[in-house]
Amino acid sequence: METLTRLKESGAGMAIASSRRLASLYDYLDGLGIRDWFACIVGADSVAKGKPDPEPVLTVLKQLGWAAGDTLVVGDADVDILMGNGAGCKTCAVTYGNGSLSSLKAAGPDYMIDSFPDLLRLG
Repeated sequence: METLTRLKESGAGMAIASSRRLASLYDYLDGLGIRDWFACIVGADSVAKGKPDPEPVLTVLKQLGWAAGDTLVVGDADVDILMGNGAGCKTCAVTYGNGSLSSLKAAGPDYMIDSFPDLLRLG
């Protein structure tokens, strides 16, 4: 939460492209009290093709008018990195989540971090 708070306070635009269905995602974010921190939320039921297809990220980019080259996709699984790479974004794999280190490396992220606060140092 501290890292998300710092990102929000810095003015960084944040969005979510998740493999969860929207209702479940909204419940989760509402429980944390942070749903309104995200400029766009795309769930599995928001797109025809889910991860690793780039459609979820492309949907975010289109809705927000963000340039792919200025966008960082952060994820804990190879499908997240493949999705971001396919959309033409920079990607950052986090090594402490669902994906194995070998599958994350194989997906070809631009960055790899071992803790979420490390995200703030990527500049």
